[in-house]
Amino acid sequence: MNARSLFIGTVATIATSGLVTGAQAHRAAGQYSDSDSEKHSKSRCSTRVEDRNLTNFNNYLDALFSGNSEAALGAWAEEGVVEVQGSVPYAGTYRVVDGTYNQVLGTTWSIEPPAGGQNEIDLWADCDQVILRGAFDATSIATGEKMSTSVIEIFSFNDKGKIIRDDFAFTDTVVVAEALTPDSSS
Repeated sequence: MNARSLFIGTVATIATSGLVTGAQAHRAAGQYSDSDSEKHSKSRCSTRVEDRNLTNFNNYLDALFSGNSEAALGAWAEEGVVEVQGSVPYAGTYRVVDGTYNQVLGTTWSIEPPAGGQNEIDLWADCDQVILRGAFDATSIATGEKMSTSVIEIFSFNDKGKIIRDDFAFTDTVVVAEALTPDSSS
């Protein structure tokens, strides 16, 4: 089994039935046996690590969506950083626990939670990483322009299950740039 099939196979979704790790999804689909699951766990990481990281990440999302900033920050390791990718004006690396990243977001966007809540978020787990694909709906504070696009984020976890890195990327940076750029025709 190659790394690509391991990644694709480690699908997790947030739904009423809860989180599903790759090994559970494969067994349920009949795609491999328990012995294959054991090989996956031994060759890459323990399914328990994926389960722990997914649970911790789900708790982090719950805290974010409920406005519990203390619990949300508690999901991060002291050294945790967000790396904003691409050509957006605030691309760069920001610390999380000291409030730097929240200050950048708070002066750039008025963020609206996805209309469907966590059900509009797809998650994949691969050992010490959780990959998120979701909606990003916000209004630019500088221009008042609303925008909606998708984001891809790769969260990395330390051995204690704390988030140490978030590689954040917008899927459509043109929409983002248009929302952040004042209209020169006014």
